[in-house]
Amino acid sequence: MRLDIAGKPTQPSSDIFLNTVITVHIVVTAIIFLLPIPFEPVEFNLPDPPYLGDSFPENTHLKKAERILDDSILGPESLAYHLGEIYSGTADGKIVRISKDLLVSDVAILGPPSCANETECGRPLGLRFGPDGGLYVLDAFLGLFRINVTTGEKSQLIPKDTEVDGKPILFFNDLDVHSNGTVYFTHSSSRWHRHQHLTLAMEGTSDGRLLKYDPSSRRVSVLMDGLALANGVQLSQDESFLLVAEGGRMRIHRYFLSGEKSGKTEIFAENLPGFVDNIRPSSTTGGGFWVAHPTVRRRCIYDLLAPRPWLRRLLLKFFTPETIFQYTTKPYGLILELNDEGEILQRMDDPAGSTVSVVSEVLDTGDHLHLGSYSTPFLTRIQISQEKFLV
Repeated sequence: MRLDIAGKPTQPSSDIFLNTVITVHIVVTAIIFLLPIPFEPVEFNLPDPPYLGDSFPENTHLKKAERILDDSILGPESLAYHLGEIYSGTADGKIVRISKDLLVSDVAILGPPSCANETECGRPLGLRFGPDGGLYVLDAFLGLFRINVTTGEKSQLIPKDTEVDGKPILFFNDLDVHSNGTVYFTHSSSRWHRHQHLTLAMEGTSDGRLLKYDPSSRRVSVLMDGLALANGVQLSQDESFLLVAEGGRMRIHRYFLSGEKSGKTEIFAENLPGFVDNIRPSSTTGGGFWVAHPTVRRRCIYDLLAPRPWLRRLLLKFFTPETIFQYTTKPYGLILELNDEGEILQRMDDPAGSTVSVVSEVLDTGDHLHLGSYSTPFLTRIQISQEKFLV
C-alpha cells in the first residue's frame, strides 16, 4: 500500500486509469442513448423465414436469363406490354418505349423539363394500360398520370401531396386498372418519400394504404389501412378480388371486390421468403401470379431487427439505413409463381445474384419473362420454353 506525505493510503495509478476509462465509457454510452434519431422504431414480429427446399429447392434457373439494354435503361421498376412493345419508367423520371428490336425511345417526361433530383423530376413506379388504351403511371412523388403513348400527351389525375382522410400521400407505389376505369393503387407511407424507403423499413410502421380512384367523381377513397410498406397491386383475372403486397410483413392480402365477401380482406399468402414487391399475372397457369422478391430474408438482417427496436435505434445513431442494409444484405435473385389460392407453384433463383438480383416485377409476355428492377441499368429476360413450368 502506498502512503501520501500525510501518511494516508493512495490509489494506484492503474486503478485511477481503469476508473477513468469506466467513467468515460458510461458517459459516452449515456450520450449515445440520448442522441436523437428522426423517428421511433416500432416492434413487430415475423415468423421464421420459410424453408422451401423439400418441395421447391433452391435452383439456378434465373442464371439462364440474358441481360438486355445494358446501360440503355436505368431502374426499370415496372413494365407494361402493349401491341408487342414494352413500356417502362426510368430513374430519371422518363417513360420509355422498348421496341421489338430493343430500341429505346422516350414517350413522356412527368416532371418539369429542368430538375435537380428525383423529388422534382419524379420516379415512375407502377405502369398499366387501361381499357381506354391509355398508359396509367403512378409516380412515387408526382402522383397518378394518364399518358397517350402515341402523342406523349399526359394528364395528371391525382396530384402529389394529395391528402385522403387527413393523411398525405408521400410515397405512391403500384396500381392496377379495372375494366370500368377504376384505378386501385397503394401508397407506402404518409411520412417518408421513396428515396427514404429503407428508413421506412427500419422504422417498421404501418401507415401504408390501398386506395381507390373513381374516374367519374375523381375522388380517392380508402379500402385498406395499416399496411407496412404497401406495394404491389394486382386484379384477379375475373376482377373479383385484388391482391395487395405488404412488403414490410412479407405477405400478400386479398381484397374482395364482389360476391359475399365484398369489401372484406383475408391473407392470400404469408411468411414469404423475401420482401414482396410487384405482383403480375402469369400466362403459364389459369389465374396464377408472378411475385417479385428484391431481397431474400435469409440474406438480410431484417428478421433479426424486427422484434428489437432498441437495436435499430442504437444502430441508427452510428449508421444510415442505407449503410446497414448495404453491408448486411447479400445479392439474390428470386421470383415465385403462385396459383389463385396463394400456393407456390414454382420458384426461380439466382443464388449469387450474378445475373439477376433486386427483382421488382415480372412481365410475362407468353414467350418470355422480363424482369424489372428499380436499381439495375438493364433488363433481364428468360425464355419460358427454357424451363419446366409447373401447370
